Amino acid sequence: MSFNAQSLLNKLDQLEAVCSTYETDVMGVSESWAHDRVSDAELSLRGYDLYRCDRPSGHRGAGVLLYVKSSLSSVQFVTRANFPEQVWCKLIVESGSELLVGVCYRSPTNSISDDSHEVLRKVVKEFSDRNVILMRDFNYPDINWPTLQASSEASKQFVNVIEECYLVQHVTEPMRHGALLDLLIVVTHP
Repeated sequence: MSFNAQSLLNKLDQLEAVCSTYETDVMGVSESWAHDRVSDAELSLRGYDLYRCDRPSGHRGAGVLLYVKSSLSSVQFVTRANFPEQVWCKLIVESGSELLVGVCYRSPTNSISDDSHEVLRKVVKEFSDRNVILMRDFNYPDINWPTLQASSEASKQFVNVIEECYLVQHVTEPMRHGALLDLLIVVTHP
């Protein structure tokens, strides 16, 4: 499950209720708006391990969190590509294979990273030969996912890397302003 919080601290009770009601194993959160003065204890959910990546100091908003049910015995995973707002964990699934779960937020502006498009593509390429679930807000509003067409060059390049890596984007209904910004990208290998 995933959630765009736009400031999680005042919505933590609601998030905990949703996780409890739906018996959520994994919850990805974008736009947590957490920062270095917010402790992990303030963001914790009972029965879940927390992984977080706040927006770099000096920049307001965004940030990503990943809650994983403690019984799943997850461990943090760090990508080689240094994308500014991403967080990952690794799970060992029943078959004994690894599953990487990640949450990314790509700002629609270049205020955090001038090369966010390129680094995000590097992240996608890095895990293309692994079992992966990648979710949240990629901010490519001009991509038509059913046809895999896009108008901007950055969006075209993102679609190309998704296709080259045999990834599948599963969200079909627009969430904001008629655009699919919040995605669920999956690749599984036998």
